Amino acid sequence: MSSAAHRALLADAATARIQAASQRGIHDVEQVRALAHGQFGARAAARLRARLNAPHPPAPALFSPSTPAPTPDSKQEPATKKQRVNDCFGASSADKLRAQLNALRARVPAPPQRIPSDSPSSTHDDTPTKKQRVDEPVIQDAPTDKPCPQGDEPVELELEMDAPPPPQHPASTSAASSSDSLILSSPDAVHDDVARPAANPLFERRNALLLQPPPRDISVEMDYEAMPDYLVDNTSCGLQNLTNTCYANSVVNAVAKLPRCRIWFANHQRHCSALQTHPPDCLLCALAHDVATLTTLPANEPFRPQSVLRRASWNDARSFDNFRQHDANEAFQALMTACDAVDLNAFRGLRSLPALRDHDPIAYTTPHWKIFGALTRETKRCRSCPRIVENHAIHSSFTVSVPEEGTPRIEDIFRDAMGQEDLGADARCEHCQRSGCLFKGTVLMRMPDVLVLHLKRWTYNVATHAWDKIPTKVCYETLLPLSVDAIYDLRSVIVHHGAAGGGHYTSFVRAQDNRWYHCNDELTPEPCSTERALAAQAYMLLYERR
Repeated sequence: MSSAAHRALLADAATARIQAASQRGIHDVEQVRALAHGQFGARAAARLRARLNAPHPPAPALFSPSTPAPTPDSKQEPATKKQRVNDCFGASSADKLRAQLNALRARVPAPPQRIPSDSPSSTHDDTPTKKQRVDEPVIQDAPTDKPCPQGDEPVELELEMDAPPPPQHPASTSAASSSDSLILSSPDAVHDDVARPAANPLFERRNALLLQPPPRDISVEMDYEAMPDYLVDNTSCGLQNLTNTCYANSVVNAVAKLPRCRIWFANHQRHCSALQTHPPDCLLCALAHDVATLTTLPANEPFRPQSVLRRASWNDARSFDNFRQHDANEAFQALMTACDAVDLNAFRGLRSLPALRDHDPIAYTTPHWKIFGALTRETKRCRSCPRIVENHAIHSSFTVSVPEEGTPRIEDIFRDAMGQEDLGADARCEHCQRSGCLFKGTVLMRMPDVLVLHLKRWTYNVATHAWDKIPTKVCYETLLPLSVDAIYDLRSVIVHHGAAGGGHYTSFVRAQDNRWYHCNDELTPEPCSTERALAAQAYMLLYERR
């Protein structure tokens, strides 16, 4: 293969990797470079980096036959990085790469300028100086005095991107300037878009305890980590409707097809069956019994689910202690929270557990939070002052808004929910007391084992003073790739039929044999095609991480 053809293949491979990264929501230039490093390999990246950063002109083999190689006697100007890249990849391919990187760089917000403490000027000046023009790119060479970790050697592909805009104060950065992609972060990572507390006296970090490793693990100490050899997974039985309890039956059917939840329930039964002090009306034991019966009966013998009969204990307000229709998402949250409280109270009775502080990481080591818990970082900023509030929280599900028009994809809706959000005209900054100047950005720092997405389909009609349903079709697939390391398989779909304030709930579930079934109260679960499950008007989507 000629050198020109080899360079063309390298350029096409890099362009394809950049396009794939853009489609997956990765718009950070550093992440794109890391992907290029993974494409070429460590040795090839080292050779390419050495060739690009060489102080001398490229070897004669890189010159075309029509262009004579420079002789030692000829006066040759030092080749710029742009020229060396053109010679290595070819001008056309290099221009394509520059265009790709410039498009990605335009979507990354500029980091705030940090003024050194010994700077003679205490004011922020965005005026370009004579040494640094706005139309000149600023390229910072990678430090060479620190060894790179094995497998993470950076690839310095200096393609001379267009110059970023002048650094702005964090308060002047608009919500629309940040990337709208779903960002997966690390709790230990340092982000330039958030000023450090030492540099910004108005910076406040809340719930930082969640970033620390818990000193104790409830799941481990209660022996909830045991894995069964085999799980029977029959889908032949239905659940009796106890008068308008279709919302609860759909939740039980959906949870029954989550292997991680079944392991949690089985371990709870095994652990608490030998305890004489365990209460006989335990809600978690009732749910475990319902799921075990539902997945082991070989024929349709509809039964009264014990966990639904005890729905009065789902919350302290006893809001489900009636025969009215309720929201399936609210029922899911109440049922799972009540089951988590059972484990936490049982652990307190067996171990000497001190009083837990707010957002104590120990409380999030129960099986429920290990399965459904997702760590997020919400950064609230003010456009009128440098006030920044960074708040960490753990969520068991995410509510996403459904647009009233179009045919959106669930990936786009979820990405919008995790991006920048204007807090509206009523939100007031607690520092400068100005209204309408706050916006919030949400970043996922730790993904859950089971991702629950609630599609918000209710909207209040001011004219009729009633709730209306948004019937927009949301496209979703059996696979949800959020990142390279976070790929989810669709396990259950809860569907609401009818209008707001009434209607009926059913669920589509995916068994371990990858077949889909439609569960509708006491009716025998109906085998159905994947296309039918994906065409349903989803109200809740339950994904399980691979």
